[in-house]
Amino acid sequence: MHVCDVPEKFLQFNSWEGKLMYIDKSLKRIDQKSTESSETILKHLADIDSRLQKIEKTVSSGMRLAEESNSQRKNDAEAQKINLNTKFSEILSILVNK
Repeated sequence: MHVCDVPEKFLQFNSWEGKLMYIDKSLKRIDQKSTESSETILKHLADIDSRLQKIEKTVSSGMRLAEESNSQRKNDAEAQKINLNTKFSEILSILVNK
């Protein structure tokens, strides 16, 4: 390490005790910033997870509604088919009886 790489404040301490205290305070400050960064990252991850859960619920709900709608259309088509078959049978019966 070159002298120019050492912070000016560190060089102002004449004793090793003062220099060690400076290093200790610097490490604590770095640790605190690291902890704050980790907490921020965890908050962002929790927010992302929450949003993904909402999207998953919306997609599931949409899929369920689509399945219900599709089922209803099938039921309607089947009812219409039965209705047309009944009318066709009635018309055929009328034509045969004439």
